[in-house]
Amino acid sequence: MTDSKTQTTNIVIAALGGEGGGTLASWIEDVAYNAGWFAQTTSIAGVAQRTGATIYYIELFPGRTDSTAQPILSMFPAAGDIDIAISSEIAEAGRLIQRGFCSKDKTTLVASNHHVFGITEKMVLGDGGIDPIEITKVAQQQCKKLVSFDMRELSEQNDTVISASLFGALAGSKALPFAKSEFEAVISASGKMVDNNLGAFNASYNKAIAPSLTVEASSNNAANAMTAYTESAQQEASAQPFVLPTATTQYGTQLLSCIEEHFPASCHEFLCLGVEKLLDYQDPEYAQKYLDKVKEISTLDDGSQDYLLTRETARHLALWMSYEDTARVAQIKTKAARQDKIRDEVKAEPNQLLHITEFFAPRLEELCQPLPAGLARKILASPTCRKLAAPFTKGKRLRTDTIFSFTLLRMMAFTSKWRRSSYSYADEHRMIDNWLEQIKSYAASDLSAAIEITKCARIVKGYGKTRERGTEQIAQIMELCASKGLTASEINSLAAAALDDDVGESFYQRIAAIRG
Repeated sequence: MTDSKTQTTNIVIAALGGEGGGTLASWIEDVAYNAGWFAQTTSIAGVAQRTGATIYYIELFPGRTDSTAQPILSMFPAAGDIDIAISSEIAEAGRLIQRGFCSKDKTTLVASNHHVFGITEKMVLGDGGIDPIEITKVAQQQCKKLVSFDMRELSEQNDTVISASLFGALAGSKALPFAKSEFEAVISASGKMVDNNLGAFNASYNKAIAPSLTVEASSNNAANAMTAYTESAQQEASAQPFVLPTATTQYGTQLLSCIEEHFPASCHEFLCLGVEKLLDYQDPEYAQKYLDKVKEISTLDDGSQDYLLTRETARHLALWMSYEDTARVAQIKTKAARQDKIRDEVKAEPNQLLHITEFFAPRLEELCQPLPAGLARKILASPTCRKLAAPFTKGKRLRTDTIFSFTLLRMMAFTSKWRRSSYSYADEHRMIDNWLEQIKSYAASDLSAAIEITKCARIVKGYGKTRERGTEQIAQIMELCASKGLTASEINSLAAAALDDDVGESFYQRIAAIRG
């Protein structure tokens, strides 16, 4: 903030829906107004589905009580002219920097360092996530002062929203010339969740007044600090190896004994998590089938890279074997844990009614999944059946908090009892077995290529057209592996191309080039 009484103090806030960004802007405006300053707030709405935050812009100017002149304040933030930037999470801090709202010579950036995945990250077929650590490094270099820690955690500890924590961090940053008591007075005057908001405010204030991160202090040491942190984490992980849990049932004893007796210790964690997932998905026999399949690969693993082939097979096979058919989707949507999670996310009180509406758009393929394989294939091949099923494949909304809809989903979940005889089971396991056969074939002569084949399973994901495209692509890769004898780099290149776009243009170009 400038000391000149002829210039405004300009503040920009980026907050997501439901985080109290508007409340935070009002609090800042009230603090300044109560101190005798001019204050003006405007906002630019973002997108609720998390492709962008709402931007609040505040201009403050001293002397309201000393002068009859009314200053002309701007309604829009300008790049290079921001004194204080506030972000409710780290990706939005990166966007503020990208838009030029942070300057080395004047801007204090107050940002929570937690990350909320955006739609643009989730829609990427591969790993579309941003790197919060890299954003933090850029923030240290592009701002005069950075105040950053997990402010969401502090707000959750005090059962309130993050605006209170951001307000406390702003007060602790000393970027505004107002006393702590003036900030607290505004929260008290609001009359809403005062104790909760003051708790989050004070916890955040105390963290913010700790020695702050300046450009000079952090830029030279960022790389060394990160290296030290990584090494420390690795040492801690190696000092505390994974220990198999204690079995509480006969089936659990058999499965854990199988893991302990037939697999190296470096694979135990992956296998244990895989077994846990498949027990929830189906039953102990299905989990044992998973271990038997991984065991066949393990016997071909020479131990390179701490049994990387076995570990990757265990990881990807568990995910693939728990493919999401209609029974699984219904099971997930009616789980008590999911209902509790939704209530927690919307902050519903224990005695508060909550209505949940689920959207479904099943294709005929999804409707046929629980049917016997032979019958399902006949229906899918019949134009008449497709016409008759058309009314049932249109988008539908079900209120799953009602008895009828919930019971309907539970009945769909119950079809998992005969999953092994279903069309989807036969189809998925045919592809799984083909994938495993190629891993075995390559493991004997080219372990690195076998590992790349294992990683190809990440192509198979999602549902509907996305799932169809992924299974078609991995089938083509497996066919080329069998007929052409691909190298590890070629397999990796094809898998990367499959995840490059949601059309497959790059993938099919590479396929054509290899086929010649």
